[in-house]
Amino acid sequence: MKNKLVKTMILILLIITVLAVGIVFGYVYFFKSPGVNKPHVPTAAEMSAAQYALPQITTNLQGGSIIQVTITLQADSSKAKDELDKRKAQVMDTINGLLHDMTKVDLEKPDGLNLLKKKIIQSINSYMSDGKVTDVYYANPIIQ
Repeated sequence: MKNKLVKTMILILLIITVLAVGIVFGYVYFFKSPGVNKPHVPTAAEMSAAQYALPQITTNLQGGSIIQVTITLQADSSKAKDELDKRKAQVMDTINGLLHDMTKVDLEKPDGLNLLKKKIIQSINSYMSDGKVTDVYYANPIIQ
């Protein structure tokens, strides 16, 4: 009789525990505030404050072609934008070096400019200390 009573109590405790876990999970899953874990999406003004526009670049590509493009770098903060300004010569040299290593065919591929974008971000971020470049915007790229 004692054995049956102990088994019944353990079963009741197990059922209560499973119900409690289910209620907590249900509350968290269904009633949790939707904005709690959403990352901050910057406003246009915040993005503009952290953009660094470079002068128009006209340079040779590998194979004798020429590219002319205006590039704007999107930084993650105004401190990063200030660092980009202080490193302007280094940034321009980095971008020119990357462009010199690419051919007209490389850039005209469907993902050519996106590949260049990734290389620019990776190369510049390798020496940034006060933030990072998060995106690269091209204006009027002309490849001849």
